[in-house]
Amino acid sequence: MAHGIIRFDVERVRVHPALVVNTVDTPMTCLHVDRIRAVQPSGAGCDGCILLGEVSMQLRMCMECGYVGCGDSSQNKHALAHFRATHHPIARSIEPGEEWGWCYVDRLWFERLVLR
Repeated sequence: MAHGIIRFDVERVRVHPALVVNTVDTPMTCLHVDRIRAVQPSGAGCDGCILLGEVSMQLRMCMECGYVGCGDSSQNKHALAHFRATHHPIARSIEPGEEWGWCYVDRLWFERLVLR
């Protein structure tokens, strides 16, 4: 399965060889696509916001374990906190009509990251 990626960084120093993810027209690289799993969302809202009794916004799902957290524009940024605590690199939007994903480590945006 191929994923479209848009690079935001100009050049990064790499310690490990990059895994090439090909689309038909443009090969791109992300070191972490092999960590994408067929996961199910941990809940219908942000796990952290639910514990705090707050409203969940901009839901993101960890593609390694299925944790659902709120996005970077939300007050609590639980998806980012999950990445920092676990080092699970790729999250995907689970907002209706959105299929994009983000690699926190490589700072790469996946235009389309289809759930399996």
